[in-house]
Parts: sequence; structure tokens; C-alpha cells
Amino acid sequence: MIVFADEDSSERLKRLLTEANQLFYLVDARDPAATYKVLWYKLPRIAGEAERRCKVDILLPGPVTDLNIPPVPPAYIEIRDDIPVLPVIPLLLLKLQGWDDHRNHEEGRMRAKQSSDVRDIRELLAIVRRAGMELRSDSMRWLPYEYIRKAQDRIFKYTRHFPKTEPAWQSIGFACYSALQA
Repeated sequence: MIVFADEDSSERLKRLLTEANQLFYLVDARDPAATYKVLWYKLPRIAGEAERRCKVDILLPGPVTDLNIPPVPPAYIEIRDDIPVLPVIPLLLLKLQGWDDHRNHEEGRMRAKQSSDVRDIRELLAIVRRAGMELRSDSMRWLPYEYIRKAQDRIFKYTRHFPKTEPAWQSIGFACYSALQA
């Protein structure tokens, strides 16, 4: 969850969410020395499946973090179910950044997150393709050049590892690893 507010405490935001909506809940961090709680969201059940939930990370854009979340002009923040959300293409590119960061991380527990990142990227790619979204559309012109350039570099790496995803990336408007080989 990316929060576009004048707030610097993700722990306070987590508490506010759990107070406002019973589908959000907090659990202790795995690290016994940690002072933070982990935020989860209860997902609707699907017949035949166990309880479903989704871990929620509170991300704050801007200089507070090194997550490279681009500042989104208010006109481009989408509203879904009365909730302001980041457009899907920048969300996809942030997940791609997470994959790249995790695969290059020195800690094994962080590298282990890659499989979840790959699954999320494939799902987001499918959503973007179904919606017919493209990087060159007017609704994406606000994205900073450097953000797109870094994403393109990551897509070259990603499609080198997952070449079957190239048609999806190309349909959005990105070049892929195979273009480097031509």
C-alpha cells in the first residue's frame, strides 16, 4: 500500500487501518527483537481453499525511503472502491524493482522473496494486458524519464530469466532481452 499523505509513521498508519476496517489485522514480526507489527488483510474465501490473506506493506513515497516511488500527480491517482490507488503500470514497475532488489540482496531470506515477486509480476502483467494499457498512453506521461529508464534495464534482466513474458512486456511498450541479441 503506497500512502500519499503527510505521514512519516507506517506503524501509526497500520493501527489506523486496523481500527477502520476489521479485515486488516496486525501480528508480531518474526524477528523477536523487532519493534514493528506486520499488517495483513483478510481476502475473500474461495470455495475449497483455506483462509486467504495478503501481507500489506505500507510504502511512503519521496525522500523518506529509497524505494524510488515516483510522485504521482493527483490527477493520475485512480479511485477504486473509494480507495485512491496507484495506476497499474507504475505498480508493476515497482514490483519489478522489488524482484531485482530481492534477487541481488545479500540475505538469503530476502532472495527467497523472488518467487512471490515473479508470481505477482505475471499477475500484474496479465491485468495490464487485459486492460490494454500502454506505457506511451497519455495517462502515463507523468512518469519520470529516469524511472522508465531504470524499469527498462530491469525488464531486460527479467526477460532474460523469463523469456516467455516478452510478448506481455512488448505489448505494454517495452523492449526485451531478445532485442539486445539481434
